[in-house]
Amino acid sequence: MADSHKRVWITGAAGRMGRAINQALDHSRYTVLTSDKDVDITDLAEVSYYAESQRPDFVINCAAFASRTEAEADPDIVAITAAMKDGTGLAAFAEKFPKRFVDTGIAEEHAVALASGLALGGKKPVVCVYSTFMQRAFDQLIINNALANTNVVFCLDRAGLVGDDGPTHHGVFDIAYCRMVPGVRMMAPSDEAELVHMVHTALALEGPVVVRWPRGEARGVELPSSAQVLGEGKSRTTREGSDVAILAFGRMVQEAEGAADMLADEGVSVRVVDMRWIKPFDEAAVRKAAEECKLVLTAEEGVVEGGIGEGILEALAADPPAKVPPVLT
Repeated sequence: MADSHKRVWITGAAGRMGRAINQALDHSRYTVLTSDKDVDITDLAEVSYYAESQRPDFVINCAAFASRTEAEADPDIVAITAAMKDGTGLAAFAEKFPKRFVDTGIAEEHAVALASGLALGGKKPVVCVYSTFMQRAFDQLIINNALANTNVVFCLDRAGLVGDDGPTHHGVFDIAYCRMVPGVRMMAPSDEAELVHMVHTALALEGPVVVRWPRGEARGVELPSSAQVLGEGKSRTTREGSDVAILAFGRMVQEAEGAADMLADEGVSVRVVDMRWIKPFDEAAVRKAAEECKLVLTAEEGVVEGGIGEGILEALAADPPAKVPPVLT
């Protein structure tokens, strides 16, 4: 290798890419080394960009990659955060699009209100905050965005339980408070590929859309070469079964599939439905599960009161099938 090249390693972890561990300094060209190929990249920012796009072991970087990819195709996309540029994975976005990035400081209310103004002016704001901190901007979500039906995407990181981040950071209320606000739609990806599709879908829809995802490792699936617009309120079945149906949201899909494997060893047939949409959810899939299975469970990562499990129970009560099986939330 010529002296003008510097090697930047991306370490492998469980078959997935890890962080780029070397920082480039004064060289004009670098070689990124992965587990299966070398790629020449001419710019330090592009080294970071490539590294993040190749390491789907953290969902946050997949979301950041998706946002940057969308922004390259649409100059109206603007990213906003509240003192969480690094925590939400927007550092590379800010470097690549400095005039399209706003950090409001610790002022989520301002971030969400600012997004509404930009949207009304023709831009496509993407607000990236932790789920627990979005609670501070509940009023702005209702008054400035839902009421005005703004085209704003809210990306809620750390949705669900957050482990070592501590109890103040548990993002367990966003499903409940977003469900109650008219005009707000909400999705929860089950893996990083679904997240790419959901960011793309949210940007394609009119009105405020929330995409929530958890802290921690993703599943290591391959990222799509092109994002798809998902059907609104449509689920997908990942496992067929007739004894039990698990209607799972977000990260709980993986847990549901693990439970299905364990129960299969006991002779129990389990259907797993990746519901995708929290609001509006797939009522047809819910009714089908109730009609065809002996037991229906819902699996979500949030509080029970006001959660999507209550919404499913309400839907079945409003239009019950001939025989309603036990439904556990």
